[in-house]
Amino acid sequence: MTDSAVAATLFGPEDLRVVEHPLGPLTPGMVRVRFGAGGICGSDLHYFRHARTGDFVVTSPLVLGHEVAGEIVEISADAPALAVGDRVAVNPSRWCGQCARCVEGRANLCENIYFMGSASKTPHM
Repeated sequence: MTDSAVAATLFGPEDLRVVEHPLGPLTPGMVRVRFGAGGICGSDLHYFRHARTGDFVVTSPLVLGHEVAGEIVEISADAPALAVGDRVAVNPSRWCGQCARCVEGRANLCENIYFMGSASKTPHM
């Protein structure tokens, strides 16, 4: 397994560079996915053109793209019902699992949700 990956990384308005990023170890329940295909949506275009979308402003390098699919290349011991070689689409939302909505099984309404490819939190994910 390689210890780095390249990604289109936004540094400011229309300042997009292909940058090598280190890959850390997998945390429990996680898998590593080799990028296969991705989409570009309106928020990606706003970030690229203006380094912001709505109230979310790019304040540190941001890897664009959150609508992606690929193949699992590494898996942690306790990842749920997945295997190396599985083809997957990635859900870009990350919920806390702790708030009232998550406990109710309504993670889509998580009070602390954040998204990959978003400048909603710093450092950006």
